[in-house]
Amino acid sequence: MKYSLAKEINFTPQAMFPTEKDPLPPPAESEEPDETGEEVEGEEGELQKLENFTGVLREGVVEIADPSASDSLHQQSYFGEQSNEGVLRLAPEEVLVLHERKRLQVVDENGEEQSFDALLKYFSENMPNLWILYLVYRDLRTRGYIVRRGMGDGIDYRVYKRGAKKGTDEAKYLIFTVVEGKPLELRVLDKITKYSISSRKKLVLAVVDRLGEITYYSVDQYNLK
Repeated sequence: MKYSLAKEINFTPQAMFPTEKDPLPPPAESEEPDETGEEVEGEEGELQKLENFTGVLREGVVEIADPSASDSLHQQSYFGEQSNEGVLRLAPEEVLVLHERKRLQVVDENGEEQSFDALLKYFSENMPNLWILYLVYRDLRTRGYIVRRGMGDGIDYRVYKRGAKKGTDEAKYLIFTVVEGKPLELRVLDKITKYSISSRKKLVLAVVDRLGEITYYSVDQYNLK
């Protein structure tokens, strides 16, 4: 099989032609969420302060046990995975985004508050690529998309259309993260492309350059003659 990607794949924007560039459009001005998370515009143009939350770092996972906070983040903002007991468990990149936006305070089991840098260092010990995943996750959330973790087969994230309903709508895009200049084996690309085709979703490569800028490319597949 052959893909609409040039060469074997030392990913640079030039090497990606002729894939479709930036298949994920930026949000309309009215759709873009507040970057700090401190205030948003409510009814009649009034500024309303967003709710802040506290999570506990326990055995490598940040948990929010308060039921109302858990429901607010999970049901309304689509963060984390909720247990049957109502405890919300956040992925590392979700923790970093919420912390950066000043919506989440994280303490350890001794009650000591954890800084952004401390959390990044802690989680990166088991996730060496966390910074890259965080950049992509943050960018997708800023664009107004609902973003969930991938379901294996090398897929980093599932992305839902804006306005999708949790538990009803299916993901529209599958995101595979690539670092510019880092080779990627064709068998890996073949595997994730076949998975996207079988699941009837659009495969998008999120290419992160050395400056942390992200460019999105859709991947098409066709057979060799």
